[in-house]
Amino acid sequence: MSGDNNSGVPFNTNNTIEKYKAYLEKLGLIVDEETLSKSRRCAKEICAFVSMKTGIQLEAQDEKKSGIVKEITDREELIKLLKDDSIMKILYQNAHKQYFKAINWGNSKGDTYDTTLVVLTGSLDGLFSDGYTFDSEKTKNKLYVALTRTKGDLFIVKKDLFEEFDKK
Repeated sequence: MSGDNNSGVPFNTNNTIEKYKAYLEKLGLIVDEETLSKSRRCAKEICAFVSMKTGIQLEAQDEKKSGIVKEITDREELIKLLKDDSIMKILYQNAHKQYFKAINWGNSKGDTYDTTLVVLTGSLDGLFSDGYTFDSEKTKNKLYVALTRTKGDLFIVKKDLFEEFDKK
């Protein structure tokens, strides 16, 4: 299998990994769940956060690599991050309309950045709450892609705070 088996490809992002595995096994193929289970990109803190929030098990290949996961709640801190060209901003959609360097969640697949700022959709506002559940596999899989683009630090901002700044 090529690519990242946790993003729902090659069929579509509505498929679960279980459906994909069953399909491949029905074709007589052996599903290798070990080779791609460790991220060469993400630090252990990012992997732990992604696993905890999405339920998709991910481990860092390099246990010495570290990064931070931080929810941005302060407007001034957000402005500073948005002005920093070394940080890739990953938006659900309409990245091309921004005045800063940005990419859409779906278009970021396969990319690697030193540091990222992921802007959540309104339906993901509860992501930092205990027991959060996704309304669709498609959203979960696209978010997984967005969250795992960094090889360093991961900053996350809720849609409302981002739009508050974006409108001014």
